[in-house]
Amino acid sequence: NAFVTNGVYQKSYTLGTAALISAGGPVFPKPLSAVPNVAGTASVLFLDPTWRNPYSQQATLALERQLLKDTSLTVSYVWSNGMHLLQTRDVNTAAPTTSYTFPILDFSGAQAGSYTTPIYTARINPAFGSIYQLESAGKSSYNGMLVQLSRRYSTWLFGNVAYTWSHAIDNNQGGGGNTLFGSTFATSVFNGDYNQERGNSSSDQRQRLVINAVVAPTLTHRNDWLSKNLLNGWQLSAVETAATSFGITPTISVTDRPFVDRKST
Repeated sequence: NAFVTNGVYQKSYTLGTAALISAGGPVFPKPLSAVPNVAGTASVLFLDPTWRNPYSQQATLALERQLLKDTSLTVSYVWSNGMHLLQTRDVNTAAPTTSYTFPILDFSGAQAGSYTTPIYTARINPAFGSIYQLESAGKSSYNGMLVQLSRRYSTWLFGNVAYTWSHAIDNNQGGGGNTLFGSTFATSVFNGDYNQERGNSSSDQRQRLVINAVVAPTLTHRNDWLSKNLLNGWQLSAVETAATSFGITPTISVTDRPFVDRKST
């Protein structure tokens, strides 16, 4: 993105009307013969001077205890900390001129709260559209406790039960698709204030239980052909997963324009 959308390495033109298309745009798949003579503003992206590559710090601590000769219990703690994750701000956006308060409704349609967002209406440099600055300002954290009961292969049963409790928090890294790639749009409602976006990750799943087992019973100890090939040698495997749901991404539904009392204006 730093090369493709910098306005120098590769230029992009959007012709939005039939007149502009006929005046400056060829018929696909013919290329442009020259720079089109059209008016407009360019949106570009560049790297913040203090930009750094993202990285993560990770640690694991595990304690294992043998309960029986073929059964063990393992308790683990997993920690991960993401640093310098990708975020984008629009440095060509002037301070917000106004705001709008959205009502938060409960399941019955009654208002249970409200949320106020700024409204940006002006550019600092009108010669450009958006000027996106890619910053390494995002953070993430993960803490998890894992408990696993394992039964090694015995005469007829083996398997394990694994339970995970965890909590993942980030600065809206997953919601905007900007975990691995620099976004060509602002990644915060309050432009550049990434701490306002900090909360549960889109991949946050608090509890997860997985049970898997293989049962291989010996139905008879006889050694004849029928016993070896038809009665014994069967296995039954089962896997069961139960988990809490992921969080729901908040959405704003606009059904009509805000009402304006023309008499009062």
